[in-house]
Amino acid sequence: SVIDSAESMAYVAPFAVAAMSGAPDRDWARGWFDALWAEMVSTPADGYYSDSIKLQAMLTIGGHWWSPTEAPMP
Repeated sequence: SVIDSAESMAYVAPFAVAAMSGAPDRDWARGWFDALWAEMVSTPADGYYSDSIKLQAMLTIGGHWWSPTEAPMP
C-alpha cells in the first residue's frame, strides 16, 4: 500500500544525476533522464530541504559547479 502519494524532490532529483551518469547512449537511460528532468522543472516549490536538493541536482546536471581541487592556489 502507498503510505504517501506525494513525491519529494529530495528523493526524485538525485535519480536524475544517476541517470545522466549512466549509459547516455542507451534509449532507456535517456528516456528515464528526460522524464526525471521534466518532473523536476514542473514541480512547484516544496520546501527548503527538498528544493535545496533539487537545486544541487540541477546544478550538477547542468555542469554549473566547481571542484575545490581544481581551484587555483592563492
